[in-house]
Amino acid sequence: VYLFFRPDGITENWELTVALVVSALIGVKTGKQWLQSMKSESIRKGIMIGIIASGFFYLFEAVA
Repeated sequence: VYLFFRPDGITENWELTVALVVSALIGVKTGKQWLQSMKSESIRKGIMIGIIASGFFYLFEAVA
């Protein structure tokens, strides 16, 4: 989203961009391992819905 609407913000702050990408990748990997260790299917579905909803929220806020 930011790459499309504000590419200057990414290129001006490339150190921050790299740090955020790395932390997001680590977070996704850790979160995936944590979700796979959960025993209850309803808990896993609830967490996945929360992750997806937060992604839509961030997209909405970026565009608004």
